[in-house]
Amino acid sequence: MIRGIDFYEYVLDFLQKAPNTTFSRESISEITEDSNSARVVTTNNTYEGDYIFKSYPDRLDNIKDHFVWQHFKGWVVKTEKPFFDPTRATLMDFRVDQGDDTRFFYLLPTSETEALVELAIFSPSIPESNYYDNFLNTYLKEEVGLTNWTITHEEVGAIPMTSHNFQTDNSKRVIRIGTNGGAVKASSGYAFTRVQKQVAAVTNQIASGQFRPQRKTRYDLYDSVLLNAILKGKTTGKVVFDGLFKNLSGPTIFKFLDGEGSLWTDLKVFTGPPTLPFLKAFLEEIS
Repeated sequence: MIRGIDFYEYVLDFLQKAPNTTFSRESISEITEDSNSARVVTTNNTYEGDYIFKSYPDRLDNIKDHFVWQHFKGWVVKTEKPFFDPTRATLMDFRVDQGDDTRFFYLLPTSETEALVELAIFSPSIPESNYYDNFLNTYLKEEVGLTNWTITHEEVGAIPMTSHNFQTDNSKRVIRIGTNGGAVKASSGYAFTRVQKQVAAVTNQIASGQFRPQRKTRYDLYDSVLLNAILKGKTTGKVVFDGLFKNLSGPTIFKFLDGEGSLWTDLKVFTGPPTLPFLKAFLEEIS
């Protein structure tokens, strides 16, 4: 687990010391380009360069492809006496009422007396922050076995999961990166390491004068199939992930979710959950 604030402070400190970096907080009016350069026009200034790297999407509500939010709320809880095992993490615990969504918990202990407990939900809309609280309380009491705790930190957020190919929106001078560059894995919401790899690839290509948009891979098809199966009601997220973790090893699953498995391990993953819903989804996606 990497705390967001630690990552931000590290990166910002590094960049603020770099002689070729300037920070500016201004409202963007428009982004324009021609064959020679690109420009960011703000309410105060116009900035021009060889390339613009754009990490924010203009709109997400107009996406016609498969789309769902992974939204979440987490508490860092502290106990008076030792309770947690800091050598064990609980990932994707589906012991929660699923409703019409896909819902699961994480429990990540950082010491014997402190842990992050987080509820993640896949659904079309994002509720108010207090919506998660009853679920978090119930999980800590009934599944974790806690009776008393103190909340020392809260986090709330949302990640767009979509099969939309953002790379088709790239132009010669405006390069989409991060969430806006399709770095969020559509089937899991994983993004952190994928963003690092994407940015490294883009900068290396530009430095060598051979920039080219990322090509779709077989994992993009896999993601579309999984979203199709879940969002169109052919199966549920609980059934899919229960089947995966019951029938396959953790490393095999996480390599697949990171998009780094071999074709052989990918085929093994398809034998985990029920195959009929995925076969139907696959035929729909390639038709």
